Amino acid sequence: MGTIVPNGDIMATLAVQTVIRTGVRPVYNATSAAGDSFLNDGKTWICISNGSVVLNLTIASTMKIGGLALEDLVITVPANQEFVSGMFPMNWFNDGVGLIQMTYDDNSNVVIAVLKSLRE
Repeated sequence: MGTIVPNGDIMATLAVQTVIRTGVRPVYNATSAAGDSFLNDGKTWICISNGSVVLNLTIASTMKIGGLALEDLVITVPANQEFVSGMFPMNWFNDGVGLIQMTYDDNSNVVIAVLKSLRE
């Protein structure tokens, strides 16, 4: 399942894993050259493992204030590092169907896991 971007490439939709009190071993996915998306409920975050050069991951903002667009979120992950980022406000980043859209300036040697906290 995925979204076709303007150049015809397919942006993958990543599965969201739920974290429970006893823990979870994250399943990492290869990143797509066209970018990736995931369902965001406001309690979601991403774990990025970058085994390559410095990576800029961009999360598209969908929010406008007074007609002005909120700037996209750019997460810079140093070479050979892991980063965790989130939670993402739904009204800032979700598209019309509840997905967050992400792109990478270089997706070689990069894997990502999408996690969701379990709130009671």
